Amino acid sequence: LLYSTFNSWIGYFNLIYLVDEFIFLDVVQLQKRSWQTRNKFKINGKEHMFSIPIIKNKTRDETMLNEAKISYENYNFKSKLYSLITLNYRKAKFYEDLIKDIKEIIFFDTDLLIEYNINFIRKISNILTLNTQFELASNLKGIEGSKGDLIISIIKSKQVSTYISPIGSKNYLDNHLDNFKDINVTLEYQNFIHPEYKQLGKEFLPYMGILDLLLNEGVKNSKKIIINKEKV
Repeated sequence: LLYSTFNSWIGYFNLIYLVDEFIFLDVVQLQKRSWQTRNKFKINGKEHMFSIPIIKNKTRDETMLNEAKISYENYNFKSKLYSLITLNYRKAKFYEDLIKDIKEIIFFDTDLLIEYNINFIRKISNILTLNTQFELASNLKGIEGSKGDLIISIIKSKQVSTYISPIGSKNYLDNHLDNFKDINVTLEYQNFIHPEYKQLGKEFLPYMGILDLLLNEGVKNSKKIIINKEKV
């Protein structure tokens, strides 16, 4: 149960691997300067933050994530993103193997941020053969509340036995331990330690988006790295 993020980091896909069903939390507000709209690439040995422009038809605090629309007013971000990758990752070992699939992902036709990000995540999950079911929280009936209360409400609607959460949610989920006991659900936290992998440039930079890993390590090794098994 997570927000859909752009070019998600490898820990996001580790969580997808760990669960049978992954629910996109789309019934929340768009967060300013969050991973929902931006993520990192390694350009000339340095971190480069690439952002998706969003139409500001409301104040940012009032825009719901599932209503946020992509802006093309100043430039086409898809063309800009594709150029960034072709110019800076052309020497990556698995560039030729993956650029066709990546191009299709980048130029996915939608004006909605959430549709763009979810398609991105689904397609990468398919490439990695992560056999996880995906669902939108907005498609579930009777859910309510915010943060921990919303998560409890969603879990109750799904009737699951175990909920695996990113460690970043521990601060507020620990306040709901009694709620998890009441609905007989075991709460577990993801324990993902960021690995080091082969990367363009001399110095390794962690926490890049998933495309950096795939282009440098290829599908087979990327999956092993994501699920924390030894590389081939």
